[in-house]
Amino acid sequence: MRARRPIIDQLRGAGIATVAASGNDGYINAISAPACVASAISVGSTTKTDQISGFSNSAYFLDLLAPGASIYSAVPGTGYASKSGTSMATPHVAGAWAVIKSAQPAAGVDAILNSLKSTGLALTDVNDITTSRIQIDLAVDEISGRQASINTAVLPYARAVAISETATAFASIINSGDASAIACLIALPAGVPATLSYQTTNAANVLIGSPDTPVDIAPGATQGFVFGITPIHAMAATEIPLVFDCTNTAPAPSYPGLNTFILSAAATTPPDLLAIGATPSGDGVVHLPSSSGIGFFSTAAVNIGSAGAVTVSADDGGRGLPLTLQVCETTLAGEWIVCGNNLTRSVGADQAAYYTVFATGTGQPIAFDPANNRLFLRFAANGTTVGATNVAVTAP
Repeated sequence: MRARRPIIDQLRGAGIATVAASGNDGYINAISAPACVASAISVGSTTKTDQISGFSNSAYFLDLLAPGASIYSAVPGTGYASKSGTSMATPHVAGAWAVIKSAQPAAGVDAILNSLKSTGLALTDVNDITTSRIQIDLAVDEISGRQASINTAVLPYARAVAISETATAFASIINSGDASAIACLIALPAGVPATLSYQTTNAANVLIGSPDTPVDIAPGATQGFVFGITPIHAMAATEIPLVFDCTNTAPAPSYPGLNTFILSAAATTPPDLLAIGATPSGDGVVHLPSSSGIGFFSTAAVNIGSAGAVTVSADDGGRGLPLTLQVCETTLAGEWIVCGNNLTRSVGADQAAYYTVFATGTGQPIAFDPANNRLFLRFAANGTTVGATNVAVTAP
C-alpha cells in the first residue's frame, strides 16, 4: 500500500479520482486497501432496496455508497451473470464521476465528491455511521447550478364531511425550475386531526402510479394528484396549509385559496357544496376595466352532502382591497333572482345553485398579484364553511 499511496495522491493532485472498493469482509470500522488511502474515493455497497449490504466494509471515513448487490453484469468470456460486492458498487461511482465531468468539465475532485455526498441518500449502518448513496441526477443538477422550484394549486377549495368520511380534491404541483423535482409528495401539517392519502393522476385526472408514493417531476412539467383527507373527530372549518414538498426543493409557498384546503367535519353528513368559479376572461382573474369599474365572476355549486340552509357571502380574504362586493343568485341561464351582501336559501341534496359576485372599484388600483389579491365566495351552514371558491382580481 505504501507504493500505491503516492501514486493515488499524485493522481488526485492532477484532478484525477481513484475510485476503490471498500471490501467485502463486513467490517464496521475498517476498509480495505487501496480504498483506505485518504486521497482515494472509497465505495461501499447497498442493496436494491437501499439497505447497506451486510458484506460491505464500513468506517467513519468511507466516502460513498452505491448499488452492489445482485448486479447483472458482464463476466469474463462472452456471458453475463449476477454478482454482488463492493467491486460491483465501485463502477457505479466511476460512471457517475464521468457523467458529472461531462456536464461540468472544470469540476475538481473535491467538488464532485462533495456534490455526490450532499445530494446522496443518507443511509446509516449498524455502527451508526451515515454515508451517502449516490444520486447522479441530483449531483449533476447541483454542480451545474440547476434547481427545481415548485408551486401548487388545489381544487375545490373547501369540503364538508362527516367524521371518518374522506373529503377528496385535486392538486397540481408545477415545477418551474430547470432541474427535476425529486420525490414530490403531499402531506398534512402537524396538528390536523385527520389522515391524508394521495395518488398521482394523468392529464385526464385518471389515477396512475401507486398510492402515497412520491414522484419525480421534470423541469417545466406539471403533475396532477388526487388526495383525500379523513377527519378523525368533529372539526370546525379549518383552512389547512397543505404541505407540498420534494427532496431537493423548498416546500411550495402557501397561499389561502390557491393551494390551501378548508375542511370541516360533523357527527352527521352536512351540506357539502362543490363550487367552481369562472371569470369572463377565462383566466381565473376578474379584470376591472378601471379603478372604479365593475367586474364579476360566476359560480356553480352542487350540494353533494345533505340538504340544509346555506348562507352565501363574498369577501376579499381580509386583504382590505378597494372594492365593494355584492352577491346575486341567478338561474342557470344567468338571470338574476335576488341580490344582497349575503343570501340564505335551502339547498337540497344533489341540487345545484348559481351565483354571480359583482366587484365595484372605489377609485384605487389593485395590483396584479394572483397569489394574494383574490375574491372569495363562501357557503356556510350553521356558521361553518361547507363550500367555497375564489378567483384573482386586478384593477388599473
